[in-house]
Amino acid sequence: MHRAHKTLRQESGVTLIELLIVIAILGVLAGLATVGFGLSKQQRLATFTKEFHSDLQKARLDAMTRSSTVKTRGYGLHFPANGSYRIFEYVDVVNTGFKDFVYNGATEEVNATDKTLASVASITIGDSSTLPEDVDTVVIFDKRGFVRNKNWGMISSQLYVLSMEGVTDKRCVSLSRTRIREGRWDGSNCNEI
Repeated sequence: MHRAHKTLRQESGVTLIELLIVIAILGVLAGLATVGFGLSKQQRLATFTKEFHSDLQKARLDAMTRSSTVKTRGYGLHFPANGSYRIFEYVDVVNTGFKDFVYNGATEEVNATDKTLASVASITIGDSSTLPEDVDTVVIFDKRGFVRNKNWGMISSQLYVLSMEGVTDKRCVSLSRTRIREGRWDGSNCNEI
C-alpha cells in the first residue's frame, strides 16, 4: 500500500511577529546607543575640564618652583582660539632693569605646549561666546603663584566656561588669587563639584 504523503510547501519569508520583534530589538539598541553616546560626550567634556584644571594648577606650581633662565617671570596660558590654549614659560626678553614685565607675545613664550580640544568643544572666558580681544586671553602666574594679566596687573578672579556641542551641561573652572576650582556652569555661577 502506498500512503499518500502530503508535502508542506516550504515558503521563505518572515512572519509579521518576527518582523515586529526584530524592529523592537533594533529600537532598544538604538535607544541605548543614543544614551551611551550622550554620556560619552559628557564624559569627554568632564575629561577636558579636568585636564584644563590640571594644566592651570601645573602652570601655577611651575611658576613657583621652576625657572629655566634668570629672566623667567612665571608660567602662563595663552588662548589664541576657543578650542585651544598654549601653556608656556614666560621669559621677559625685553627686560631692561626689571622694569618691563609686559607680556609681548609668542617671542616671550619658552617651552610652550599647545593643547587642542576636540573640534566640538570650546573654552570661553566667562559666559561670552567668543574669547575677547584683550588682556583676558593671557593669564600668567608669577613666581609667588599670583595671577597676572599680560600687562602684569593682578587678576582677582577669572572664569573659564567649557562647553561641547551636543551636551547641554557646561563645565567651568574658576581662578582666584588663592585657588583654582572646577565646577558646573549654571548660566551665571560656577558651582564647585
